[in-house]
Amino acid sequence: MAESCAWIASYAEGKGRILVATKDIYPNQTVLTDSALLSLPDGLPVCLGCLTPVQSSSPPCPSCSWLSCSDLCPQEENHRLECKILTSAGLRVDIKEFGKPNILYSVIAILKTLLFKAENPEKYEIIETLMDHWEERRKDLQVGGMVKYIGALIRKRLGLQHVSDAEVEHVFGVLKTNGVGQGAGRACYIYPIVSLMSHACRSNLEIVGTPGTQIQFRAKTHILAGEELTWSYTSVLDTRSRIRERLKETWMFECTCSRCSDPTEFGTFFSSTKCACGGYLVERNEGNICLLCGDKENTNIVQESVDLVEQIRLYGSDEIIKLVERLESNSHYHPSHHIYSRITMRLLDTCFQSLNEDLILKLKTRGEILLRTLETLLGENSRPYSRYKSILELITNKHNKSL
Repeated sequence: MAESCAWIASYAEGKGRILVATKDIYPNQTVLTDSALLSLPDGLPVCLGCLTPVQSSSPPCPSCSWLSCSDLCPQEENHRLECKILTSAGLRVDIKEFGKPNILYSVIAILKTLLFKAENPEKYEIIETLMDHWEERRKDLQVGGMVKYIGALIRKRLGLQHVSDAEVEHVFGVLKTNGVGQGAGRACYIYPIVSLMSHACRSNLEIVGTPGTQIQFRAKTHILAGEELTWSYTSVLDTRSRIRERLKETWMFECTCSRCSDPTEFGTFFSSTKCACGGYLVERNEGNICLLCGDKENTNIVQESVDLVEQIRLYGSDEIIKLVERLESNSHYHPSHHIYSRITMRLLDTCFQSLNEDLILKLKTRGEILLRTLETLLGENSRPYSRYKSILELITNKHNKSL
């Protein structure tokens, strides 16, 4: 049940329906709790009841033979409706790689939604009011062809002759526009109230814990009565260009929030590489341009930053330290650049087993820059800021005791 005393639904030109604070809200205060209308698979192989990952050793459902989490799934009721359809049609899924998306699980998501319509017509009215952006999505011929295939499969293979292409298109668009993912493409939830909230790269709300059948939001800042409530649809610790690209591809809008409107990203130069003149390149309509001399980006440095992201994800602390030393000898990046931020977070997450004087000093310097960057981009009451501040304090205290 949502905490209606803290917010009210409203309307904004150019955005549509939004949520607005009805009173002053303070940092760390719980603002909104919402329950999922639908809990759906999001492409990867999962148990169709509880949406946990399945493997080749997972037991099949005794009726439809799709893999499940166990012989007694705790949320078996969530699989009841499509189980009858799949059993009657004899539709099975052949999973060759469990870590990759399978189109039949996307079919199941749409099927579950259409069956929900038949069983809960009043609640489904909420789904009908949600934006699908289908007119924009259909311009992608691959997407249009896939959705037509799903509609034909549901009618011909599963026997639901009454389902129209328009219904499938709307459901597909609603799930893409309004679905909140648990991560790794395994689960997608549709929340009636959360679907009204707008995006901002520097939002005033963030999710508490992990999305599930319920979702909760807390305040990151002091929110004034009458202020719009916002949250970040995507990872705001990604580069500015990648954030904007993903928002355009998935949610069909150009972000004009305060961060996206500032090429320097509040002076952090989080996505900027260094120019030969000593200035920094920022994103312009005509490409990445140096603020000092006007030169354009070095594509080799751009590719290097892409490669480094993958290395950071895989490296342990020893390899990360060597990488830092290499970068410091010939750095193409601003001290607050996302590469250094990722490196520092990785070190802080893995350094407890390898503390030494040099590492402590490196972490202290890098950690202070990281905290300033996180505070600027996310706010000092955000979870990432609080997390890495606590880790730095633990490391410092542990080091001081050893002296």
